[in-house]
Amino acid sequence: MTPKQLAKFFPLGPDSLPQPGVPKGRVEARKFAKSRVFPGTVRDYCVYVPAQYRASRPACVLVVQDGHAHLFGGRWNLAVVLDNLIHQRAMPVTIGVFINPGKVPAARAGGADRDNRSLEYDTPGDRYARFVLDEILPEVARDYRLRTDGNSRAIFGGSSGGMCALNAAWSRPDAFQRVVSQVGSFTPMRGGHDFSAQVRLAAPKPLKVFLQAGAEDLDVVNGQWWIANLEMLAALRYAGYDVNHVWHKRAGHNEYHCNMVAPDALRWVWSDYPKKPVAGRGSKQPIVQLLAPQKNWRELTTTKNATREPNRAVSKDGSAYVAETARNRVVLIDGLGKSRVVVKLPKPVALALTPDEAQLVIATADGSDTRIAVIAADGGLASVEPYFRRIDDAASPSGKNVAIAMAKPGWLITASEHAIQFNNSNGLPSGIMPAPGAAPITDLWLGGPKRDMLWVACGGRWFYRKLRLIESLWC
Repeated sequence: MTPKQLAKFFPLGPDSLPQPGVPKGRVEARKFAKSRVFPGTVRDYCVYVPAQYRASRPACVLVVQDGHAHLFGGRWNLAVVLDNLIHQRAMPVTIGVFINPGKVPAARAGGADRDNRSLEYDTPGDRYARFVLDEILPEVARDYRLRTDGNSRAIFGGSSGGMCALNAAWSRPDAFQRVVSQVGSFTPMRGGHDFSAQVRLAAPKPLKVFLQAGAEDLDVVNGQWWIANLEMLAALRYAGYDVNHVWHKRAGHNEYHCNMVAPDALRWVWSDYPKKPVAGRGSKQPIVQLLAPQKNWRELTTTKNATREPNRAVSKDGSAYVAETARNRVVLIDGLGKSRVVVKLPKPVALALTPDEAQLVIATADGSDTRIAVIAADGGLASVEPYFRRIDDAASPSGKNVAIAMAKPGWLITASEHAIQFNNSNGLPSGIMPAPGAAPITDLWLGGPKRDMLWVACGGRWFYRKLRLIESLWC
């Protein structure tokens, strides 16, 4: 369809148009050119201040990617939408922060500026969230009082900006818990195609998410946007997120269906405010099923004698396998104290025996897949394979492997510096959860009479929580 036909097919509703008697907010144009998160970038951004704002009460926050386009591009004018919804009390008094992607100016005359949009928006991780939280919002907060809790902040974007919106909230759910993603680019440009798999694996986060997409979206070398959004919706539902969506068979990768739907999307994400989003309600994830309900992390009050050697695995007959990291090898020390090298590997750091002691599991410091080896009759190792697949949390790098433990049903728990991963007995990843403390993890083990108590050390502090030893992590 032509633009004129699309505009007629997807008409703007009254919430997108100026209405009589509705107070108008003001839009302030600003520049930002001192980023440390994205060095060398310069950008414009705008601050929308509703007429109802009063300095005596902090306002909620809406961050919008491609800010100028969502205020002044084509049919877009989110300032008018905010005027109407705030006047109707369909959303709280909210300051909008409309941020353009950065550009890196050319250093030489006649050179082309570097467009930073894809780098900022399409890259998984917490970098863009840090940019907004540590650099842009403090600038705005100099002039206006802003709420700082994630429940009072929303983030909105389309295309790569939609990927960016969900990724920022995913990376920092403490800071953003309400998300609108339109025609989101969850596609293989910079890793967005792995995002839905992360949603299925990771412990659910308290987010409320609205998705918009259409069957006539892009189908190009970087992926099929329609399929990617369907996969993201399915993943969010599987993991128990509070998610809503609007699809249309004639909607494509353009503004028309997006800006028609935008008022309803914002109305929905704010509909229950100030009630907080709930994480994982109805989740089918193994990670939710194996974590005992109502049992959160607790801290050990004393760390006396709370030491262990992750690089050592001792069998029932008293023989021990020891990972000698500096020498790139694993040795076997028998009951008489004699030792011999059983395998050479790059930087082995942690060992564990399977429950039947028929195999040895070996984690290496480089963060690669964890290996497994058959234990021969003489204690030697054979058939060494990278068996337990490691998946890094997209929110932040998990870091080096530091410790492993085998649960009785045969599944593996791996502690890296910043995350804990569960793999089923077939080696497949079944769940990821964050570290219990801010400091890097240094050790992990299973304790208790049933070996169903997970202990994790972070920065000299020990935390523990109960697990449910379900037989299968394939759900």
